Amino acid sequence: MTEGLPQQINYLVDEGVVQASTISGVNIPQLVGDEAGNVFVQQYDWQSFLAPYFKPLVGILKLHHLRFNSNKPGSVFVKETVGDVEKEIQLLKNVAQLPPIQLPAPVAPPGIGLDRQWYLFNKIVNFAAKRSKT
Repeated sequence: MTEGLPQQINYLVDEGVVQASTISGVNIPQLVGDEAGNVFVQQYDWQSFLAPYFKPLVGILKLHHLRFNSNKPGSVFVKETVGDVEKEIQLLKNVAQLPPIQLPAPVAPPGIGLDRQWYLFNKIVNFAAKRSKT
């Protein structure tokens, strides 16, 4: 059961589980930041950055096959199942106006609020490996 999950979910992951999750070992866990506030992987507010240019993809949770084509910018080709006929959906609000190619400004990770910290301490810490509790 989850109690009041925020929009940003923080995961406690056992590195050994991640590494063993594929036969070829392509899943390699990486730190995205540390307790000192150092950020190793920048985060961006893509939703705000792209909202003026794109429409939401309605029914995305039902779509299991999505294909993009560089010759059709702004379009996505979708199917619910492998046997369905592919349908093209134009996501650009204005096909003559593509979004800028530069990255949006990075955003600082919000950190974990006090309520979430207590939740993790009281409910989750017992599931963490001993070496990660120190």
